[in-house]
Amino acid sequence: MEEAISDQILTIYVCLLQVVALKKIKIEYCNEGIPSTALREICLLKELDHPGVVKLLDIVHGEGKLYLVFEYFNLDMKKYLDKMGKGLDVDQVKSIMWQVLKGLLHCH
Repeated sequence: MEEAISDQILTIYVCLLQVVALKKIKIEYCNEGIPSTALREICLLKELDHPGVVKLLDIVHGEGKLYLVFEYFNLDMKKYLDKMGKGLDVDQVKSIMWQVLKGLLHCH
């Protein structure tokens, strides 16, 4: 079954013609269905459409696992801060905080 899931993910990758990020959620108790936290996350992400919030592109269900397919970013905040070295100037901090707060405001 793992091979079939890999084939499905590869198919998604080929069809979209873009690099995607995958989040794997293990479904430990299959008889109880998908965990409520995963359902909440999926429902919220499907509704959100904002440049400051990563987009959920698809969901792939396999035996005992659920894969969330997201748009891919080659740089996250940690990598950006590491790349910047010593620190950020005030204008950079303001810009980052503005973007984060706009995304957060959209979520609420």
